[in-house]
Amino acid sequence: MSLRGPDKDISRGTYGPSATVWRPLHELNVISVICPISAMEASCKQSVIVIGGGFAGLAAAAELSLHKTVQVTLVEAADYLGGRVKQVRPFKGCQLLDVGGEFIHGEKTTAAKLAKEFSWKIEEIGFEGGASSTSYAFIDGKLSLLNESNKMFSRARNVYGQFMSCGRKIRKGLLASEHKSDPYAHHNKGNEPHHRAENQKDLSVKQFVEQLGNVDKSCQKLIEAYYCQTEGNDLDRIGMLEFSRAEDVWKYGSSDYRLKDSYSVLVSHFIQKCRTQNVDVHLNWEAKTVSWGGDSPSFVSNKESKCVFGDFILVTVPLQVLKEGVLEFAPDIPASKKETLGYMEMRSGCKMFCCFTEKFWPLNLHVLYCEQPSTFTQIWTEDSYTNDGKQYHILCGFCTATSAERLLKIHKEDLKNKFLEQLDMIFSCNKKEKPATDSFVEYFFYDWGSNPFIRGCYASPVVNSYAMAEKLAEPVNKKLFFAGEATNTRAMSTIQSAIDSGKRAANEIINVINGSG
Repeated sequence: MSLRGPDKDISRGTYGPSATVWRPLHELNVISVICPISAMEASCKQSVIVIGGGFAGLAAAAELSLHKTVQVTLVEAADYLGGRVKQVRPFKGCQLLDVGGEFIHGEKTTAAKLAKEFSWKIEEIGFEGGASSTSYAFIDGKLSLLNESNKMFSRARNVYGQFMSCGRKIRKGLLASEHKSDPYAHHNKGNEPHHRAENQKDLSVKQFVEQLGNVDKSCQKLIEAYYCQTEGNDLDRIGMLEFSRAEDVWKYGSSDYRLKDSYSVLVSHFIQKCRTQNVDVHLNWEAKTVSWGGDSPSFVSNKESKCVFGDFILVTVPLQVLKEGVLEFAPDIPASKKETLGYMEMRSGCKMFCCFTEKFWPLNLHVLYCEQPSTFTQIWTEDSYTNDGKQYHILCGFCTATSAERLLKIHKEDLKNKFLEQLDMIFSCNKKEKPATDSFVEYFFYDWGSNPFIRGCYASPVVNSYAMAEKLAEPVNKKLFFAGEATNTRAMSTIQSAIDSGKRAANEIINVINGSG
């Protein structure tokens, strides 16, 4: 696997698969080693260009390169691989922190299985409100544990259950009108709210709650912080049909985990697979034009007019990059795919890590959900660390959509102060009125919306986006393919979604090569 920077940086060497170029990869300590391929061997291969080095691109490249008849070139705009799975070490002596994707959602995910196989350190997090719950809420000035005895949480879960059930009923009516069978019919338990599916269009969570008419404000606040913010959007944007569809087809389990050594171990795992399977990787290579039409060879060019040629092109860039037209397609993508992009959304998302000398929050706390307009709608705990004989503790503020967009208008120092005020209000006690402010050391802030190669956090199941992921994923003329978490036909938003989409697209390409696609 060659790990190249821009082509202009390798002018002193040989351009092509036999060139030897060394380049460091962020903090992952992955050695850049070339596995030379002769020109004759390369000419006998079908070539695939993968645009984007996030998990969709890495998974696709690893899958494609298993086939000896395929040569894979991966181009990545950033100077690291992993996309929205990125690590930082913002505080002296601290561990790597996941500034992007952080949690493993399900014991059957690729990350969970590999953690078991390779004995990666992993911790389970009790998100679901059971006896071992580590989730709290701060609603109406009260801090409460989200367990089975929490009445507000029970009400919120009941509304969520009705929302899902109604979505299944509506989908069943839509499928029936199209003469399709409903693969989710067994989920219906006969307790759906009294909405007539045949006359019902897609509903947002807010619209559904208003139709129910008996959902108190506290419950609505928790629903927005717990469900909607997690899904990357607002109460009035999360849609019933796509949300319920995604929930029904999720097959990876309900337990949640976190890798003790960050997601860097999973990134390294995929990089190693690509390296040993001769994937040719170009870093700092921002794709600009994708030429894929007609009988001429397909190619991808960057801003320096350097080109990579291939038989097939796989686009794995984030949804917002596609929506904003950062990539120029020649010929343009079909109008139907552009229309699909118009229905889908990927909003802003940001994190702020704060370091403290004291742990002033409950010892079992992992996630805290806060009502809007809190500075951060979710607060996560990170592992403590020791530096120069002193112990330090970290909290991470997280929010998406309107909440995140509102924060971006605030100067970073002022935002930090607002976060400390929020923490002081939640955790103040008789002993300390301002525990966060008094023990604060330093902070680190990251906004994914301002990253020019990402432009947001992740796709969300919004109103009227039902089954749009499937349409976005459709190949064009058996030459242009699409992957990325937003194209996952099971569920978007997660690292597993990205991995699955990459493998799916890789198999589509292999099927075309083998004449079965």
